[in-house]
Amino acid sequence: MAENDNLIEKANTLMRRRVFVAGGARSPVPTTPPVVETPAVENEDLPVLTEVFVPPPEMPPIEVEPPEPVIPQETIDARAVELLQAQLPFQRQALADELAAWLDNELPQVVTRVLDGVTDQIIGQVTEAARAALLPRLQDVLEADTISLGEDD
Repeated sequence: MAENDNLIEKANTLMRRRVFVAGGARSPVPTTPPVVETPAVENEDLPVLTEVFVPPPEMPPIEVEPPEPVIPQETIDARAVELLQAQLPFQRQALADELAAWLDNELPQVVTRVLDGVTDQIIGQVTEAARAALLPRLQDVLEADTISLGEDD
């Protein structure tokens, strides 16, 4: 039975130490640990804890890098103008290529529609002029031929 009492006392001491180290409820801890005579056991199941104060690690000083220098607005504007001017020839070429492709595809169709409209307009105007001026003249010629044919009888 004495061996069981020693084991229980060890367990209680261990639990008190864990509560104290973990910062739980403070139980009265003796300033000097009790001396417990334990028989030598070859395979002891309980770990042996020692009360050693481990100071928190010292934090190295935080190195703050100085902020990047502020670029003046004039420098930014000048650089933007340089970049835009560098891109300008490429944009002009792209616009010229696009215009040429559009003219190749669309211009023949547009010209055909316009010419169809002009052709219709010309035909309409010629027809009107023929009705207004040529038709009466042709009728006069036909009537004159008819009269001359009738007189020869």
